[in-house]
Amino acid sequence: MKRPHVTLHIFTSLDGKITGQFGKSLEAKDAGKLFESTGFNNNSNNSFHFDGWIYGRITAQEGFGQNKKPDLSDHTPVEAGDYLINKGQKLYYASVNRSGKIGWEKNTCSYAGQTAYVIEILTDRASDEYKNFLKKRKIPYLICGKDEIDFELILNKLYTIYDRRNLMLGGGGILNWSFIDQGLVDEILLVVAPSFDGNPLTAQVFNSKYTKDPHAIGLKLKKAIVGSNGALWLRYTISSNNRKEK
Repeated sequence: MKRPHVTLHIFTSLDGKITGQFGKSLEAKDAGKLFESTGFNNNSNNSFHFDGWIYGRITAQEGFGQNKKPDLSDHTPVEAGDYLINKGQKLYYASVNRSGKIGWEKNTCSYAGQTAYVIEILTDRASDEYKNFLKKRKIPYLICGKDEIDFELILNKLYTIYDRRNLMLGGGGILNWSFIDQGLVDEILLVVAPSFDGNPLTAQVFNSKYTKDPHAIGLKLKKAIVGSNGALWLRYTISSNNRKEK
């Protein structure tokens, strides 16, 4: 299967959390800057020059402020299949949104000075009303699965239709685990802040809630850098020795 190179790129607390108050500590500021320069600043020497980001629904709603409900008032029947527009853009934001719940205000999304064109990743569960909402926003969508997300199909379509070659997987934890569990992550970049907040309810890097099949996955350390003020930059590849222990 043709697919892009996929790098899981995450800013995390010392105890493996990806949301919460830990990032607000003074000690975490330099780690946050390192995270942004690696993943989002193409003028930085640290940049991996990603041509697309993949995020889950909750991250879009909570992390990118897309909390509005979509307008589902248009009941016009929609032809089955993908809706393909906005090809040839420099950067895309692929939003995994199985049944269609994100109320995008526009067809682009910005972070750390970078603006990406949104592509919605849906299943056949998404309603015609939601598809009409996306069309009015000029947001393309890809149908990747009947009832559940087909993660391989996501990558294949992003490769063949939107010409993506170097994707950043950015969370949340359920999406991260779903990709890595299926062998679809090529490497992991962790930027670890020297801080934590002790909140047991915040999201962690990996969460097997969707697959309901937790098991050990080993990594091989490729590179480690100690940044300023205690920030850690860790680059891993996935071990070839992994197998599921049930």
